[in-house]
Amino acid sequence: MRLVNIIKLEILEQIENNIKRIYSIDEIPKLVIKLSENEQFGDFTTTTALQIKSKVNKSPMVIAEEISSSITLTSAILKKVEVVPPGYINLFLQPNWKIKNLEELIKYGVEFNSSVEIPKTSLEDIDYIIKRIDTIQMILAREKFIPNYNTIIWEQLYFDEEKELFSLFVKVMFNYQNFNKKDMNVLLEEVIKKFYAYYSKLQFRKLDDIRLNLVLNIFLGIKSILKSYN
Repeated sequence: MRLVNIIKLEILEQIENNIKRIYSIDEIPKLVIKLSENEQFGDFTTTTALQIKSKVNKSPMVIAEEISSSITLTSAILKKVEVVPPGYINLFLQPNWKIKNLEELIKYGVEFNSSVEIPKTSLEDIDYIIKRIDTIQMILAREKFIPNYNTIIWEQLYFDEEKELFSLFVKVMFNYQNFNKKDMNVLLEEVIKKFYAYYSKLQFRKLDDIRLNLVLNIFLGIKSILKSYN
């Protein structure tokens, strides 16, 4: 399921639950929320207030205002909610909402045909990591985020796992030809371990463009190491 549809269903569920809570209505008609055909009306639009006006002794505009104020999507996704006559509710998503919600995109395998099971061996680890990084790279490319490959600065590395992973990446890249197979296997195990430690701490929605660029560069470096081995 595409993330946009997941968000749509989440909004719809919130609206249904809030209508029942606010107006003490047990049975409500099937509500409709659609992707807006015109961007000036936001990303989604719904006529919910008009649909339930016969069950609520209020004007559609008042109902729409009450419903819109009860929608509580995270600010990383939702930019604003707008009410317009005769009672439409228009929802505007953040311009970069996909980038800010990479965790969800990766979790649901959005717009990609396959997902990867949690790895159990080193080779599966390598395949898993490569596909996760490929997913991130493709999502960012679709959002027209173009990485700058010359801007990794040590001072920009915020936490220990990030510094350790970057240092390991540099060590492998500059000494790759000097490692025997046994040494390389040990290093790969360390790369995999540090990747998971690093990945588990990342919160994409909190990254500005500089940090996102740095993270993507580190990931692409790790991917190049793993692909050369794989």
